[in-house]
Amino acid sequence: MPSTAVESFGTKFGGLRITVADRFTSGEFDGEFADRATALSDAAETASEHTCEACGAPGRIHLRGDGQRAWMQAGCDACRTLAPLYPAGVRARGRA
Repeated sequence: MPSTAVESFGTKFGGLRITVADRFTSGEFDGEFADRATALSDAAETASEHTCEACGAPGRIHLRGDGQRAWMQAGCDACRTLAPLYPAGVRARGRA
C-alpha cells in the first residue's frame, strides 16, 4: 500500500475532490490499489455533489453568492434559503 493513500482533498465546483496516491514509497506502481482507491474516491465525490454541506440531507449544487463573490455549493432546498456558508478563506462583507 502506498505510504500516503490520500495525497490531497478539497472542494471544487461545489463538490469534494480527492487525489489518491498510486505508488509505493519505492516508486512501484500499484494498479490494483489505484483502481480500488479511484472507485472509492469517485463515489465519494459524486455523493458530495448530492449531499447538503450544512445538514447532510439530499441536495444538489447551487450557485451561491452575496453580490460581490460567487461560488458553487451543495445544499438542500431548506438550507439553500439560509445565509450562505462561505468557502474557506472567504469572509462575509462586514464580518470579522
